[in-house]
Amino acid sequence: MKRGQNRATKIIALILVLAMAGGGLATGLVMLLAGRPDVQGTYRASDGREMVLKGGSATITVPDQGSATATYRVRGDSVVISVDDKNEISFDIDGRDLVIRHDGTTDRWVRQ
Repeated sequence: MKRGQNRATKIIALILVLAMAGGGLATGLVMLLAGRPDVQGTYRASDGREMVLKGGSATITVPDQGSATATYRVRGDSVVISVDDKNEISFDIDGRDLVIRHDGTTDRWVRQ
């Protein structure tokens, strides 16, 4: 009888350890994913401009004018595109979309 109880105790201890490890892993993943919004994707402005964010690279295409590529990063609730060493453009993250405000106007880029 003692041998069966000892085995059952070991199985219960193993299950508890696995559950705690799985819970810790799940908590870590939630914190990692919740800490940084996933902004990768394609966005379109109402005038046909398109912006693709992927892997730290932003490609903006303007109809009939071509495209340009820059780097981007997520800072808090914003996506910051570095045009060059001194100039940045900051978009607010609004749900799935990006919004830029300038001189009293609001320009919404809708995620596709």
